[in-house]
Amino acid sequence: MKRLLGKVLLVVVAVLLVGGIAGGAAYWAATTVIGSGGAKPKQPAEKQAAAGGVFDAGDYTTNLADPSGRRVIRVKVELSLSDQKALAELDKHKGDVRNAILMVLRSKQAEEVQGSQGQVNLGRDIQAKVAPLITPGKIDNVNFLEFVVQ
Repeated sequence: MKRLLGKVLLVVVAVLLVGGIAGGAAYWAATTVIGSGGAKPKQPAEKQAAAGGVFDAGDYTTNLADPSGRRVIRVKVELSLSDQKALAELDKHKGDVRNAILMVLRSKQAEEVQGSQGQVNLGRDIQAKVAPLITPGKIDNVNFLEFVVQ
């Protein structure tokens, strides 16, 4: 009887030990590997700044120039810049930047901004309208962090 009880106790301890190890491994995998989505971490702000920087142009919700007048676009825009001087210039002209982007958005019809090519073309139009506001440096890219047309 004692022998049987000892074997049962040994099996229970072994199962608990293996379960604890498996649970710990699952927790580690969920928080480090899966939790990060396998993506590489973003560059530190210092490295982004050394490359020129990113200007948060803000969120926009406005009507499109559709004949029905019922179509709306909602975007979040960031501008990738060539250097720090361009970033400083855009900071000085935030109102002008916002106005230029709104003018471009309001001039478009829904069909013009649909699909990936429409987004590329819209980015180029925004870049062309905002670029004259900065004399040193240039806008390397227009990034849409959100893009919804309704």
